Amino acid sequence: MIRWAEYTKAQPPEVWGPQQNAVVNGQIESAQAVDVSAEEKQAIREFADETLRAEGETDEKNNGEK
Repeated sequence: MIRWAEYTKAQPPEVWGPQQNAVVNGQIESAQAVDVSAEEKQAIREFADETLRAEGETDEKNNGEK
């Protein structure tokens, strides 16, 4: 990420913009190519939500908020 930030500061948007679009589009295409059932999508979403909640609780504990 640091290298990318430095690169985008050094290059005009006309140079790095299409490169970034290619990466994002590739990620979207990869995600769309995965054949996942509605049940599997729900399980993935629940896992992600639980993970984010757990990380939030850890962050709060580390910051002395809890």
